[in-house]
Amino acid sequence: MALVFLYGANMSSIRLNGPDQMAGLAAPMGLALTVEEFELDFTCMSRRHACGIADLTPFPESPLRGVFRGDPFPESHKTLTGECFGGTPILRKPALSVSETPSQKTVSEAISHRGRKIYGVLYDIPDDRVFRNSQVDWQLLDDIEDEGGTHQRREIQVVLIGVPSGYEDKPISALSYCAKKPEPFLKTELHYVIHLLEGLREFSAPPEYIDYVKFRIIRTTPKLALALDKF
Repeated sequence: MALVFLYGANMSSIRLNGPDQMAGLAAPMGLALTVEEFELDFTCMSRRHACGIADLTPFPESPLRGVFRGDPFPESHKTLTGECFGGTPILRKPALSVSETPSQKTVSEAISHRGRKIYGVLYDIPDDRVFRNSQVDWQLLDDIEDEGGTHQRREIQVVLIGVPSGYEDKPISALSYCAKKPEPFLKTELHYVIHLLEGLREFSAPPEYIDYVKFRIIRTTPKLALALDKF
């Protein structure tokens, strides 16, 4: 069995365990939180979704920058303020009023703070449904996540949140998938982020984190601001 930390659209158990994906074999262990700090960004263009999809980006001051994977936002990618695209943009105004969703507190924190622990869902999945070296005829998670193509597998430390399983507050090593060659500020689409937000709600992620995710979505794709008011 493989422990896999998912933080994008496949957090949703309905989506992940659908007949065209894991077919009910992915067992959710519960809501989990990364030990290290990242930013949630949309840096990978998905052929499957035809839009930018979620990625864990080491923020500029992170000790994981350039270690977790190749530096995703090198010196050549600078804003006029001199800040890297991987950090929260300080000159960009939120696409919606701070009196709307997300909350004023979330917008303020997102602008002033770089990096945070990221929520996702920890799944326990049979090895032969994860790894591409398995000689099987069914769909593999490596294929779904395009491992070796747009994404690469990485080990990540997470803790389970509010789950009486004996793992509470204990770091757990899990696999996750991150973009191989991140591109800053890719636009995403509603059909993708709906699954992401539904997955967070399904596993009772804190409202402030859902607001943070909405802010990160609108940061790259302002046209979604009105639609996200419904979620």
